[in-house]
Amino acid sequence: MFDKFIICIDLGTMGTKAAIVSIEGKILAKTLEESKLYYPKPGWVEQKPNEMFNSALNTIKTVVKETGISSSKIAAIGISGQMAGIMGIDRNWKAVTHYDSWLDNRCQLYVEEIKSKGEERYITANGMPVTIAYAAKILWWKNQKPDIYNQIYKFIHPAGYVAGKLSGLKGKDAFIDYTYLHFSGVCNNRKMKWSKEMLNLLGIPLDKMPNIVKPWDVVVDLCSKAAEKCRLKAGIPIVAGAGDAIVSFIGSGLVEPGILIDLAGTASILACCVEDYRPDIKK
Repeated sequence: MFDKFIICIDLGTMGTKAAIVSIEGKILAKTLEESKLYYPKPGWVEQKPNEMFNSALNTIKTVVKETGISSSKIAAIGISGQMAGIMGIDRNWKAVTHYDSWLDNRCQLYVEEIKSKGEERYITANGMPVTIAYAAKILWWKNQKPDIYNQIYKFIHPAGYVAGKLSGLKGKDAFIDYTYLHFSGVCNNRKMKWSKEMLNLLGIPLDKMPNIVKPWDVVVDLCSKAAEKCRLKAGIPIVAGAGDAIVSFIGSGLVEPGILIDLAGTASILACCVEDYRPDIKK
């Protein structure tokens, strides 16, 4: 018999998944709740933050009920999620924007603007080409929706938002683990910290960015309100977790230099493990 278990949540594009797994890696129960994506205009793709949070509560409750495991045996909760989309919260952790999906391309104009300011500098700092990720999305909110932009205290990702809702966080405690940083456009990926150079170049305030943590950091504890809704006890540690592609890579054994992996999900990724940070700036 196993003594301790972990609740794993994944906020995927097509659905939210939850599982209860023993610390030895045996899956005792798993479930899926399909996501609802909204398409207000061609090329625009959104999700509602509260629906994402409720899907996490529902799936947790389902696997807890299915296994009948006592809350005292749950050692931790970990969350992974979509990586290249963002949303904004206020000081009280209220969502003031929709989740701007990584599939949403309304910010394409700002992709071109960023390229004109220094594509090579962007790639060197972040490790990836300019794309429809955080920086371009933030600039869209700043320029197209300034009233809403001014209400945004922190820009965060879905997993961080759900963790905050599960624990009753305030905006000042907003976090992001470093596996997401390359999508930000404003990080120094070599040092795993925000880049003042890139922030200043793009006109994005540092104080709108969340705290950077490690994937295995215990960032919060489950609060009593959320615990009651998903049939658990308050105080269970919640670990920062990592981006969905990253955890799938690790789970598939991509842990040593030279290994190559082909990921066929909502997006297709061909990735390999290398020994050090190597941004590719060759045309």
